[in-house]
Amino acid sequence: MYNLKRFITRHRKELLAVVLLFLVFSLTGCTSQETITSPIKNSDSGWFQWLLVRPIAWIMQNIGNFFGDSYILGVIFTTIIVRTIAWPIYAKTNDMSLKMSLAQPELNRINQKYVTRKDPESQQRQQREIMEVYKKYGINPLGCLLPLLQMPIFLAMYQVVQRITISGGDYHLGNQIFIGIDFSKSVFNSGGEVSTIIAGVVLSLLVGATMFLMTYLSSKKLSYQKNIPNPNSDQMAKQMRFMNMFMVIMMVFMSFGSNSLALYWLIGNLYSIFQQQINRRLSEKKYYKMKDRII
Repeated sequence: MYNLKRFITRHRKELLAVVLLFLVFSLTGCTSQETITSPIKNSDSGWFQWLLVRPIAWIMQNIGNFFGDSYILGVIFTTIIVRTIAWPIYAKTNDMSLKMSLAQPELNRINQKYVTRKDPESQQRQQREIMEVYKKYGINPLGCLLPLLQMPIFLAMYQVVQRITISGGDYHLGNQIFIGIDFSKSVFNSGGEVSTIIAGVVLSLLVGATMFLMTYLSSKKLSYQKNIPNPNSDQMAKQMRFMNMFMVIMMVFMSFGSNSLALYWLIGNLYSIFQQQINRRLSEKKYYKMKDRII
């Protein structure tokens, strides 16, 4: 068990990349073009359809039917429900970040202590000392994989948003018009309607703006993080800024192709910002409580 933890600690980034690639490739079949263009049926096979897609579709259909077959209100309320269900995973990830922040000064000292000592014996001692710090603060090396648990849930929600408007299935919502906007159309599929183009552009820009705001707020350090030195912070910050800008541009471009997806992403971004601000405030309080308890 100790050797496993040591291996995970030493290769945490590599393992995270491998698991992420595994999830992407294993779930790619769930979002194939054939799947996205087919209606949702109870006969759909596979654990992903049975465990996630069909329950979410059932929730969305019942909410939409309650509001007169409204696809839009079904998407809005189901997005909020699904994001709330996934909140404990998000909160657990925050707790792991808190513990890492508490442990970071000690981890920095250990890494500095062994910065010039690359022999196998010194490397083993370094890993033992790191594991002792992890044990002291209750850090599980596998905790870095927690955010990946949300991926199947959000992927299932993405599928339902795309497929529940397709007739012929057991779950269906047909009314895609809301406040005068036809959400079955988009900027790229407007039929020449100026109002549809304007609505699509506005929705897409709002998706980009909320995505940018969400990433900007998440990059702001909490009060206790400002006093914790991290040798790799500048390089990581540059990489994250590049990735965030790439994500914003990609989301805006994809939103031009689907008003319904743009709405889903917009609601998801707004809820994530709300979720983020609550967790930031809770994190401030938890950090000092945990620090006092450990010290």
